[in-house]
Amino acid sequence: MKDDPIMKEVLKKIAGIAQYCSLGIQNELVDICRQLITEKIADKVKSASFFTILVNEKTSISRQEQMAIGLRFLDSKTFQIREEFVEFAVVEDLRGESLGQFILIRIEKLGLDMKLCRGQGYDEVPNMSEHFSGAQAFYLEQISTSQVY
Repeated sequence: MKDDPIMKEVLKKIAGIAQYCSLGIQNELVDICRQLITEKIADKVKSASFFTILVNEKTSISRQEQMAIGLRFLDSKTFQIREEFVEFAVVEDLRGESLGQFILIRIEKLGLDMKLCRGQGYDEVPNMSEHFSGAQAFYLEQISTSQVY
């Protein structure tokens, strides 16, 4: 940016007037965009009725467990299957039930009903799909007892 003469001139003119370039403002704008995009995705999933949860977990270079959550659904307007990324989050507890609760809370925040979830896809997340103690078992138990968070 500092090598761009036009941008340099623009920034010089707005110095003191506008603060769109501060780190705080940039982060706020990015967060607002994230919220709007996530709401749009949630609305499309709601109009599709049914959906699948897609989860991938990796350890970052800073040794934090990070989880990517996505949704697969049939777009009600184009009738094409869509896969949309909805969140990237750090997880502290890697036990199956804790991961299940973590994801259920996120699904609830999107306004989606887990009873309409028709599939679960996990990539490299063994604690999710363990038959008796994983998050998958936790979901099934919660749905069957109607105690979805």
